[in-house]
Amino acid sequence: MGVAVLSVSGAVMADVILVYLASNQINSTNGDFQFQDGTNYAAANGVGVVSNVCQGTATPCNGAVPGTGGLQITTTLVGIPFVSVNMYDVTEFAMSTATTAAGTVTISSTAGTYASGAPITCAVAFVSLGLPTPPTSLSGSVCTANSPTAATPNSVCNGANTAGVETVNLLAGTTSGTVISCGFSGVTQPTGVILYVSYAFILSGSITGGPLGLAPINVQVT
Repeated sequence: MGVAVLSVSGAVMADVILVYLASNQINSTNGDFQFQDGTNYAAANGVGVVSNVCQGTATPCNGAVPGTGGLQITTTLVGIPFVSVNMYDVTEFAMSTATTAAGTVTISSTAGTYASGAPITCAVAFVSLGLPTPPTSLSGSVCTANSPTAATPNSVCNGANTAGVETVNLLAGTTSGTVISCGFSGVTQPTGVILYVSYAFILSGSITGGPLGLAPINVQVT
């Protein structure tokens, strides 16, 4: 199996906190994986804080249905000044077609071009292999206080895997918490969700300048 890199690059404009384009490709062959809406996407989209658009098999994304997601996804997150915006399981990375090869999925991040003078207190992504559950009490002071807990990884990760949550700092391009890794054997490989992506961000004022770059999220399939 080749290597796929999901590059999540950001741009901030007006009160839009993050816009990213993600792509999935194994060598020159697509199909084993897809991007799709998470279980809470419809509710978050309904209040105007997130928008997913898939390119490929469905535009926009057609929920969490195997084979109806996209080979690419563009997600826009909209910030509200002075309000902590938290979203759990709004985007997912899934195995849509059983693969015959063994492999591993890992995530990382690299420094972007975020302008430190912009009124963004924090912007983070929470990535887990298990379904994320919001904390009992939400705090608006720091993003990491809103980190979810995660269920045990589902059967898609039928090899070595890690339970927990990895936090991606979208301002600094760093990761912390559990180092996420999903292994799959490829022999009795089921379809289903591999990664659940959630977000928390806080604006200390309205964003009037832009675009401003945020750090990328890299999802690597080997």
